Amino acid sequence: MQLISDIFESLMFAEPLMQLISVGYLALFVICAIMMMTQNRALHRVAQIVLAVCLVLVAIKIGDRWIEAGRPPFKTFYEATLYILFTSSIVAFVMDVKFRVRALTFLLSGGFLFTIGYILSHRDLDIVKVAPALQTWIFIPHVSAYILSYGTMLVAFFAAVMTLIKPSGGKGNFYVGDTDYIDFEDMTYQVVKFGFLCQTTALLLGAWWGQVAWQNYWGWDPKENWALISWCIFIVYLHMRQMKKFNARQLSMTVITGFTAILFTYVGMQYLPTADQSLHVYTTEEDGVEDAEEPEVQESSGDAAETHNHENHNHEDGEHHDHDHE
Repeated sequence: MQLISDIFESLMFAEPLMQLISVGYLALFVICAIMMMTQNRALHRVAQIVLAVCLVLVAIKIGDRWIEAGRPPFKTFYEATLYILFTSSIVAFVMDVKFRVRALTFLLSGGFLFTIGYILSHRDLDIVKVAPALQTWIFIPHVSAYILSYGTMLVAFFAAVMTLIKPSGGKGNFYVGDTDYIDFEDMTYQVVKFGFLCQTTALLLGAWWGQVAWQNYWGWDPKENWALISWCIFIVYLHMRQMKKFNARQLSMTVITGFTAILFTYVGMQYLPTADQSLHVYTTEEDGVEDAEEPEVQESSGDAAETHNHENHNHEDGEHHDHDHE
């Protein structure tokens, strides 16, 4: 109850555009719920329109944040999650138009509503500056590819859940589509293929970026490692599917496991004991942890003064020779 109260309070003090976005996704969920209960095809069309409007509003919000911050809006946890909401909504809209699986759209509308609540509970108002290492053309495609893969795999997760419920697919009806037959496992595969392509692109761009900026393709950073783990899980899934000896439930469980790894990479890794060693923890208003992509080490004035005094003391004792040349 406290969390719901905090989300509601955050919504009340949010800017009008964010309030409108929140109301839009709430309306989408309510419309989809009524659509599922009444089997009203007209409401499905209304839901598509509302989702399209929400997409436009989120795009405006991202653009507004970009202008306000003077940089791509990927730096904080709030900004990145808002971008994930945008990308997953795009994939959901395309899926709804192509497959018309209304049950999937309903599940996704619930996922979007949960994401909105998470965004409101982690809303950052401060504009965080970008480190010099981030000021490169690779920053935008690298982060965009990762966030697009996250949004796509979110859709794949819900598609895999539907496959678990009905692994053999079935005849088309109001809930699962207007076609004669719908194969949920194949639908999941189509989504995963695109998400994996984005994930691979992001992984390669990140390695290239590391070499350009820090002369190191791979730093074995905790978040880098978990990103690699999630990527490997989806490689396993793609190989399993080609082997033909695994059934739909097993394939779906692999997709769900892969998305769980992605979720942990994005949200849960900050709770690991090794999180403070990572350069990939998003800045939040609450903890002030530096963003993922900012390999920046800042020395406090107190530490600097202590170091300076220590050097002077060693110099006076004849134990330290200063090698600086001014």
